[in-house]
Amino acid sequence: MIMHVTRRRGRPLLRQQQRSQSKSKAFFITVIVAVCSSLIAFYYFALTVVLFSYPVPNDSSLPSLKMAGKIDEGEQNVSDYAGWRQLVVNLARLPPASLLQTLQTEDPFGVREMEQKILQAEENLDASGGNALNNPRLLEGLFSCPTDRITLPDQRNHTLAAQLRRQLADAQTIPTDNSSMAFIFFQHLRKAGGTNFCTLAQANLPTAHVPSYYCMPDYYWKRKDSKGSHRPQACAGCLQQWSNEEILSNMRGRSHWIAGNEWDRFDATRYFELPAVFVTSFRRPLHRALSQFRFECVEDRGCKYKNITAWWEHRRDLYNVYTATFSDTPRMGRLALSQSSKDMEQGAQALGNALDTLLRYHLVLNMEWLAYAGKLVQSVLGFRDTSVLTRRVRPLISQHARQDGQDHNSGARGIAKASWLPEDYLSPQQYLVMSENLALDELLTDAAQRIFLERVVCHMDDHERR
Repeated sequence: MIMHVTRRRGRPLLRQQQRSQSKSKAFFITVIVAVCSSLIAFYYFALTVVLFSYPVPNDSSLPSLKMAGKIDEGEQNVSDYAGWRQLVVNLARLPPASLLQTLQTEDPFGVREMEQKILQAEENLDASGGNALNNPRLLEGLFSCPTDRITLPDQRNHTLAAQLRRQLADAQTIPTDNSSMAFIFFQHLRKAGGTNFCTLAQANLPTAHVPSYYCMPDYYWKRKDSKGSHRPQACAGCLQQWSNEEILSNMRGRSHWIAGNEWDRFDATRYFELPAVFVTSFRRPLHRALSQFRFECVEDRGCKYKNITAWWEHRRDLYNVYTATFSDTPRMGRLALSQSSKDMEQGAQALGNALDTLLRYHLVLNMEWLAYAGKLVQSVLGFRDTSVLTRRVRPLISQHARQDGQDHNSGARGIAKASWLPEDYLSPQQYLVMSENLALDELLTDAAQRIFLERVVCHMDDHERR
């Protein structure tokens, strides 16, 4: 018998259908992947367009939203002082190295780039035979009055500034009524232009109204108590030991129109109650510290250290000294060295308080830019002779003369030439250590320079006097 085997055609057909379905699935997956890839590509393309089409701030504007986003995910409104203050506090919360990096690369106050522009402008003027000295127009050509100003709203007491100007204008013709006398309270940051400002005051205030010892009247003050009349301590520029009533009584009793406070912090809770016009002068923190070491130690003025590393380790009272001074915060040296979140937050709040104080000062000068402060000084204080701002004034220079050819202040370039550069003098390790110990002061100095620039180019004080 012949057996016929009938071939079943179902299985080949099934395998063919399975292969067809597999191809369909593969095609479907390919389509999905292609669509997703296209969507992702379109998203990044759109994002790039948005980022590059976003208006770029000009040189005098606020920090970019991208920079602010690194610090605070919330919306950062920096159109006035409240927004600036929040930005500053957020910056101060960064670790010192990150803060310094942000100030250098982001330049949130616009002052780092401005500094380079001023140096270049001075170099160009020197090459062409021009003169940059005491010329605020030079600054106006480099820094436009911004709409987003740290100095608004203006927090200064203009009534007291007007009173001081009237006193000065009437001093030669009308007897001074000490009962309504205003005076200059100068917060002296050591090696940051204090002697220069005292010399400026001596050139403009009547001689009888200027304390003979470096504009520091308290050196001669005595206190009457159960011990009799005595000097509590032989200290000049140490005002915290005196109450407001004692300060005012001594100032009016001796008809002194200026009081320098060099060694004590500024107590904002009571000093702003004095009938005073408040003035201070800043300098780049690392340059200031190195200048103090040079002045006190290298030039033998009472310092036993000749090695700056040992000196800096010993002088922890100088760590973030600007912030400590204007926030009246003790032990800033400990905070500067601490990495705990609690201490870093305390440092950030101290920085915010220091900025609050600084905005109430009538005049915030910058040693590097003193040559451009003449018109501002005239407008605020009523001083007529501002030529001192273009001269180099050095305390106790007869003890250790410097032959550096920098007896005149020729602008920011001249200040740089007369100073020891930290980058050249310090070892890389010591430069890093000192920079981080002064990180909050670098932030406050940037803010101080911004305040100075705004008040110069926006003619705020000219407007107030009209």
